Amino acid sequence: MENGTRMLIVLGVFIATYFLLEWVLGKWLKIEKKKKGYHNEQHKDWEIKTSGVLMFIILISFMMSVDGGVMRDVLPYVFIVCIILQNTLRVYWEWKYSDGSKEYIRMIITMSYMVVFFITAFATNFYWAVR
Repeated sequence: MENGTRMLIVLGVFIATYFLLEWVLGKWLKIEKKKKGYHNEQHKDWEIKTSGVLMFIILISFMMSVDGGVMRDVLPYVFIVCIILQNTLRVYWEWKYSDGSKEYIRMIITMSYMVVFFITAFATNFYWAVR
């Protein structure tokens, strides 16, 4: 099987499993529908600022890794750390400001699933991201 096809299949299975996990956790924790939006204006401001900073860090890391630069081996892990930081902030706000919702538990479990998937993919050089 061609590498590109294999990668698309694995990504498809990952995405399908992620949505299935979200749905099962929602039923198990008795969470209605995952709400979109922010709890307050401060939450919105911090979300936008941290997203911007983390995107800037990823962009700079990517630029430094082009053509075998110094960040080539570190780039996948910078990506993983940025995912962890962004989602940890969201989990904190869900835990702190939600009224009795268990959404933060679902977020912790799905974030862990994402991180384990990406670490496994990068460690096995599945995406050809690491030498």
